[in-house]
Amino acid sequence: VIDVSDNGDETVDDNGDNDPTNDETITDIEQLPNLALTKTGIYVDANGDDLPNVGDEIQYTFTVTNTGNVDIVNIILTDPLTDIVLTGGPIDLLVGETDTTTFTATYVLTAEDVLLGEVLNQATVTGQDPNGNDVIDLSDDPINTTDVDLDNDGDAEDETVTIIEGVFTDEDDPIIVYTGISPNGDGVNDDFRIVGLNNFPDNTLRIYNRWGVQVFEEEGYEQPGVELFKGISNGRVTISQKNELPVGTYYYVLEYINARGLNTYKAGYLYINR
Repeated sequence: VIDVSDNGDETVDDNGDNDPTNDETITDIEQLPNLALTKTGIYVDANGDDLPNVGDEIQYTFTVTNTGNVDIVNIILTDPLTDIVLTGGPIDLLVGETDTTTFTATYVLTAEDVLLGEVLNQATVTGQDPNGNDVIDLSDDPINTTDVDLDNDGDAEDETVTIIEGVFTDEDDPIIVYTGISPNGDGVNDDFRIVGLNNFPDNTLRIYNRWGVQVFEEEGYEQPGVELFKGISNGRVTISQKNELPVGTYYYVLEYINARGLNTYKAGYLYINR
């Protein structure tokens, strides 16, 4: 005695074979495509001086996992961080598959980054499910335990924060930085002065414009016979020597050996007003 199963309604011929008693049973399986992206940044002291400088790097690594129940193809990674250099991809991931090596990135620190003491950003990964629909996920910082799930997909999307080690102000050193100059020749605030720095001759002062271009550098600042910054480039890097710098905001980075013999860093804004 043989019978072919039906899907439950023997009065309707669902498969069109003129026999309403043998229609296939179809069970829909919900497609749940999902990607999970993590991003980790490591600060790299590019010149090996044990101090943060413009030109040092952050090297980023990325882990992409297919956490859904369908395969995802043509996966690419983007990052809005200005001037970041991305490599790798596109890739395909089977269900449950993880990639930890394909995508990498390098970012070179600017003067503003050194001033802030950290770099904060977030990447995005995008792929396509079997129906051609985009599957998107924002990166998560695995070190950050806040774990905010922005898109309700079951994985966190915390921004990646990379700390630039060494950018601290040593409150024990009696140094006062006056962060505004008006080099107009009236004898008031014509020079960039750092009160107390004369007690720490082993120092280097660097000043950058808003694009991170170095416009001034001097060793032994505030020592006898050493040139003070008067809003004029000394031409050490790319700005022509003796060029009068325009009004605006600049960044200073001061490194020196403090009274305890330790490398110390100070960074801040400097405003030129004529």
